[in-house]
Amino acid sequence: MPRLRVEGDRLVIELGGLESVLSLRRRLEIPLSCIERASHVWSLNEDEKKQISPRLRIAGAYLGKAIYGHYLTKMGKAFFAARKYPEKSIALYLKGCLPYKIIVIDAEDPRILTLLMEKIRR
Repeated sequence: MPRLRVEGDRLVIELGGLESVLSLRRRLEIPLSCIERASHVWSLNEDEKKQISPRLRIAGAYLGKAIYGHYLTKMGKAFFAARKYPEKSIALYLKGCLPYKIIVIDAEDPRILTLLMEKIRR
């Protein structure tokens, strides 16, 4: 499962083992100022879930309930590192500082979302 942590003014996402191979990424650093909104995937309404659903794979893997890599969605380019377990997945909506419009990632520690929301509001 991806490891997420806040270091200073950045969210650091580290992928290891098979996840890094499937997603073609080992690490992502996202400036907190680039995160417009963060929420649990389970809390999104049906329209929002459709907006972030992967439509076209650019690079990565979609194996059963696991989705890793770069995809196009209705919102634009997205990065996924998640298994289809919405109770653990969070969606990060980005302002345009990175090539992605949205990042959907599994978070082992549910407190990371609360921490992110506090940091984003500042």
